[in-house]
Order: sequence, then C-alpha cells, then structure tokens
Amino acid sequence: LPLENDIYDYIDYVYILDSKIPPTSAKPYSIGQMKVYLNEIDYNSLNKTARKYYNFILEELNKEDLDIKLDNYSSIAVEATSGLEMYSHTNTVDTTTFRDWVYDQEDRIPLLKLNLKLSVDDIFFTTSELQYMQGKYEPSDSSNYYVEDEDFYDTYTDGQSFGAIATYTDSITYSTKAEQYTKAFSTNIPSASKYIDFDTPKRAIIAVGGKNINFNYSRDKINWGNSILGNFIYDDHIKHNFLNLKVYSSNFNINNTVAFLNTKTSSGEDPDDKIKMFLAHRLEFMPLDFFRFAVSENVMYVDDKSNFLYFNPSYIYHNINMRGMFNAIASLETEVLLFNRVNWYSQFVLDQARAPNEDDSQSGAWGLSSGLNYIIPVKEDILSLSVEGLYTLPCLYRRDIVDFIVFDRTFVINQSYVIEPTFIGYEEGGDTVAFKIQAEYDKLNKFKALLYYSLTLKGEVDIFTPLHEENDGSYTNDGKPNYGEQIFKNGVSSAKHIIHSALNYTMYNNNNLNISNITTLSYIYYQQFKPTSVTYNDFQFSTGIKIKY
Repeated sequence: LPLENDIYDYIDYVYILDSKIPPTSAKPYSIGQMKVYLNEIDYNSLNKTARKYYNFILEELNKEDLDIKLDNYSSIAVEATSGLEMYSHTNTVDTTTFRDWVYDQEDRIPLLKLNLKLSVDDIFFTTSELQYMQGKYEPSDSSNYYVEDEDFYDTYTDGQSFGAIATYTDSITYSTKAEQYTKAFSTNIPSASKYIDFDTPKRAIIAVGGKNINFNYSRDKINWGNSILGNFIYDDHIKHNFLNLKVYSSNFNINNTVAFLNTKTSSGEDPDDKIKMFLAHRLEFMPLDFFRFAVSENVMYVDDKSNFLYFNPSYIYHNINMRGMFNAIASLETEVLLFNRVNWYSQFVLDQARAPNEDDSQSGAWGLSSGLNYIIPVKEDILSLSVEGLYTLPCLYRRDIVDFIVFDRTFVINQSYVIEPTFIGYEEGGDTVAFKIQAEYDKLNKFKALLYYSLTLKGEVDIFTPLHEENDGSYTNDGKPNYGEQIFKNGVSSAKHIIHSALNYTMYNNNNLNISNITTLSYIYYQQFKPTSVTYNDFQFSTGIKIKY
C-alpha cells in the first residue's frame, strides 16, 4: 500500500477511537498486514465514527482483489490515473529547485499513471507504476560541480568539503536552478518529450508472503516513525530500492531491510565500482494497549564487493568493528496513548557516542523529536491536531569515511545524470531545531483539509560543511568529525517559516471512477543571517484535477 494512501491515517483513527495505541509506524504495510491490524478491532465496541472509518478501510482492502481472473488462483488489474495541474508562485528569483516548493515534485500529479498488478492466490503479488510526467530537470537548467581534489574527498567549487566521498573519479553535477520551478506559471504537461521524467516506474514491488509474513523486493518510499517533521532512520522524502522481510502480529513486529544505494557520483554512464547498502533491523512491541515501543540498530555498509558474512539480521551490527567499511546508527521510538484520544510519540536517534575505552576524537551525534496528536470526532468526521518539536546535534549523519549521505541520480536527456545529495533520514540533518503545529480535518469520501505552520532554525552545519578541525583551526572532511556537540555554535545561520494549506476535494466517486480536485496554498518566509544576510518570501499556489479509474 503506497504511503500516500489515506487508510494509514484511518487505521490510526480507528485504533485511537477504540482507546488503543495505533499499530506499527514502520511503513509501508502489505495488504495482508493491514488486514491483520484491522481484524484486531472489535467492531461492536466502536462508536459510529470509528465504524464509518473501519468500513471504509475494509472496502478499500477488498478493492485490492484484482479485476481480471486468469484462473482459479491468478488475477490481473490495470489502474489508470490522469491529471491536469498548474503551479504559480510570486518569487521567480530565489525559488530555484523542486525542494524550494512546499508542494514539490514528489507530491505533484502525473499527467498519466498506469498501475499494473498481478497476484497469485494470497502468496504472490507484483505491481509496477508507470508514469508520464514532467521531469525534475531540463537540459537547459543551470548546474554546478563538486570537483575532486588530490585528497580522497571532494571539494565544493568555493573550497568547502563535501561529506565522506572517497575514491570517486569524476566531478558531481548538481542542480542550482531548474527552469520549471522558477517560472511564475507552469503545468504538469511536458513541453516536449525530451523533458519527461525518465525515472519510471516510480514504484515497483514483487512480494511473496502469508498471513503474518511478507518478503519483498521493492522500489518505494519507506517511513519508520510517525513524525510530521521527518523521521530519523528512514524518511519518505526519497525512494529506495530495497529487500524487506517483515513478520508481524497485533503486538509484535520485526522488520529487516537492506536498501541498495547509489555509489556513482559522476554525471556520466560509468559502471559501478563500489556497493553501498543500508542494513537495518527494527523490533517493535506493544506490551500494553496504550503503549508501543520500537528499537532499531542499523549500519551503512560501503565496499567494492558484497560479503554475506555481514548480512545476518539477528546479529548486532554495532559489533562489526570495521570503521573503513561500516558506520552504525541506532534509534528508540516510543508511543503512548496518554488519555482519551491524546497520543504522545517520540524518536531518539544515536549516531555517535563515546563508548567505554574509546577516545573522544569524534563528536557526539544524536537527534530527538517529540510530539502530541489529538483526535477529535466532529459528528462523523475527524479533526486531528498535532504539535511537534525536533533537535539535532551538528554531526548527525556525518563521518569522514562512511556516512549517511545518499546520492540519487536523475537522468536528463542531452546532459546524462544530475546528482541529488540528501540524508537518508531527516532531510535537514544536524545542527537543527524545528517546530510544527498542524490541523487536519477529514470528511470521509468528501474532502480532506490540511493547515500547518512550521519553523526550521539551522546552524552553520549543513550537508556541505566540513566538520574536522585541523591544528591550524581550518576545517576539512579529511579526518574524524570533531566539530563539537554545541548546536548553533556560531549562532543561528537561517530561519525558514512555512504556512501551508491543502484541500483534497472529491468531486465524484463510485467503485470504478474517482474525480478529485487538489488545491494547495503556501507561504514561505526565509531569513539567512550568515555568512551573508538574505531575506525573501514566496507565495505558492497549485490546483489540479485528478481522475482515477
């Protein structure tokens, strides 16, 4: 089930209205997994509102039974989505990439999407989502480069270092200005075939399993956690290619994931010379109806070959003491139903801490987020109120050899590949304090409205900042991160305020056809204090029609 599906929210509503802690926050779910969680609910104990949402989830899961029967066991289906959407904004100078938009490339409606599905009994399932849409970049877009110097790390064109990029042979092409995001007015219709998104299928899954087990090889988004600001281990701002084994019941969940990450930083069509994998395992327990907790222990693995010696998911990854190949990160997640319909949740991630008998050559690195969610029935509708805060130390995700920076490569015709560097978890990374307050109103089968305000304060450390201090006081990435553990060490460098509203209105709906309007309105106010003073704002608007059949 794709993460964008509303039934993830709806199963949480049903559980909370039934005075239970919601099921696992490790998503996506398989259809069978969602059925297991739904079957744990006593329908007779539900109030009228909860029953309404329960019935909707059940109907949606039954729709997943595929349409065309090939025989007594096999069936196929084709689901089509088409849409027209327009985008407008006021600041055509400072809004230059898709990440400068609140309603960004990952959210936008494709011009056409075909979802092809095949299942065999309840054991085997595969799906592939083919999309025709405007690509992220065009050949005429402005780019810049990170150029490899004579040392083992790459340098930015102004001399700043860039992460733990070792033994790569080419420069890195990245986007500084994409024309479609600067235009005052644009649409989702590609102006020419050379501008389409060649990165398709966007989502592809092949899975086998049973009632309480699922094994899949997928290209999809992953979320580990309920944060509305961003999750620390896996977050849904990027897609992954991964193997996943999960075993689940009502009170227990084990999730083992191996994500295969890009190692090529060149813009050319060079062969792979390294492997990079994120080995993650997560145990989750619900010992009480009102309490759930999860622990994960994970490592980034980089080498020029793959050795299955390290792949046992029951092993303690932190005991693999090979710093040149591995970097470990762990997390603790808790969730408590405090009282009637008020849910408290938190995440703690530990990237680096001084162990017994270890020196202090590396700065500590951790992050913490915590929030409250209040579910209010309004007649037969749901009002959801959330507030959350987040705090990360400067060196989170950063290391001199193996770090947690991920490089997506996007193909652009006549230009080859553009590199998109980001963090595997929380997108803003370290040296950050963030706050968000959000309200969401859901009127089932009619509309869903969203309104939020967020504030993100950043120190001087970002994905490009060198964190190893030399004896002469200069900084590079050619050494262990010893920047320190003080957040905003040299003051706050930037503040970003966002007010965002969205309305998804169902215009027509029956079993075979759904027509909806999606409209968003956002305001961004950005202040940069260091190294130079910059202030700008941007009003952003989008609206479109989506037809699903």
